[in-house]
Amino acid sequence: MGVGDPAPDLAPALWTFTGEARAAYRDAVALDDATWVRACGWALAPSLTGIGHYRHTFPRMAEHGRRMVQAAVGELLGTGAS
Repeated sequence: MGVGDPAPDLAPALWTFTGEARAAYRDAVALDDATWVRACGWALAPSLTGIGHYRHTFPRMAEHGRRMVQAAVGELLGTGAS
């Protein structure tokens, strides 16, 4: 689904970087806003499914999913939530 689209490759930046580091990464890759929005979508998908899936079996992973949802939504709303 993402062949030729750089957005799936950017999604791990939301899982890996926070705050100023994420902003610096975004500036360094210098892609347009639409690509970044799609990257947020790619980051949201596994995060949303992981919350419920890991809630009882791997709570730390579920919490990581919640943080990633907050980060992606913060990026989409322009608040840059880490």
